[in-house]
Parts: sequence; structure tokens; C-alpha cells
Amino acid sequence: MKNYATDKIINISVTGHGSTGKTMLSEMMALAARTIHKAGSIDAGDTVSDYRDFEKNNQHSVSMTLLQLEYDDKKINVVDTPGYMDFLGEMKSSVRVSDATGVVVSAVNGIEIGANLAFDEAKELNIPRFFIINMTDREQSNYKDVLNSLKESFGHSVFPFTMPGNEGENINKIIDVVRKKEITDQVGKSTPSDLSSKSSTKVDSLNSELVELIAESDEALLEKY
Repeated sequence: MKNYATDKIINISVTGHGSTGKTMLSEMMALAARTIHKAGSIDAGDTVSDYRDFEKNNQHSVSMTLLQLEYDDKKINVVDTPGYMDFLGEMKSSVRVSDATGVVVSAVNGIEIGANLAFDEAKELNIPRFFIINMTDREQSNYKDVLNSLKESFGHSVFPFTMPGNEGENINKIIDVVRKKEITDQVGKSTPSDLSSKSSTKVDSLNSELVELIAESDEALLEKY
């Protein structure tokens, strides 16, 4: 791994409640960045993050783990954190040294205490934070309800930059709201395409909402808007 200037290094903590898929999310980020060539699994005990014997045996994280990725001319330090309350200090420590915090929420179980604690910690430290609605590939996934719950709990500034295109066990499409594209995964390769007329109407509305949210956050931008 080459040396990077400090403005090319991004530290991201992956936080949230236990069993919301943080370790596998970190694993797939490493795969997407080609840091690894094959994704491990919790069941097999061969993920990059949960490498300790206790973690393998109990199938959950007990300590933070650093994953170093290179992507788009940036070095990204991803800190996978445990989500159970016994290891709360690990989450707090990682958030404190992060440039941004990703709070993972299950699309099946919705908002749980670990997500609230992580969000509050990042807010108190004035660390930028974003939500990741994970496990949209589960049969019981309910992305829309979880998104609405996040808006009700954390305010109208919660906004979906991406959405599942075909939620459930056969999911292979993601809708990119900013670029107005549908991204299809084909054996690990992402292919962008134009939106269907039905999706396009929804995304156009969301895109306008995003512009308004950005304008509201800054007086200069509001003037321009």
C-alpha cells in the first residue's frame, strides 16, 4: 500500500446494534476495493474482521478491527466495531477518531438501541454520520418502513441516496438517487442503466427533495437556490 497525503485518507467507523451485518458489510467493502479476492463468511469464520478465536466461536465481534482499503485514489480506513453493549467502549473509541460514522440498521428489525447510541455518540462529538439500511436481501426486509422510522426518529434530514431496486432474497438492483440510475449486479460487476418510468418519477421527486435539503443547510446555497 502506497503512502497517502493526509487529505487523501478517510477514516470511517462502522457502528450499530449487534447482528446487523457490520462485519459482512466491511468484508464486502474490502472485496469491492479488491483488498481481498473472495468474501469470507461468519459461519466459516474466515472474515477479515472477526479473526480472533472468540469471535469465530461466538460469531460476533468483540473488539474493533481496522481494514485498510484503497479506492478512487483514496486510502479508506474502515473500523468495524462490535455492537453489543458489553463492548460499548470499542464503538465510542472508534467514533472519536473517525471522519464519519456509518450507523448500520437492519431492514428486518429496524432501529435498535445500538444504532441510537452510535448516532448520539457521533452527534455529541460533531462527527458526520449516515445510516446504512442493511439486510435488504432478507425475505422479511421492509426498507420503506425502516426509512420512515429513521426520519421520524432523527429528523427530515434523513435522506436515501440509494434504494433497493428489487428488495428481498433475489435482490440484484440498487437505485442511485443522485445519479438517477439503476445499478444491476451481474456476478460481481455493476452495470448502470436508465430508470424505468415508474422509478424515474419517484427519483425525480427525491432529487428535488435533496436539492431543498442542501439549500436549507447553508444560507449561501439557499440564496443560490
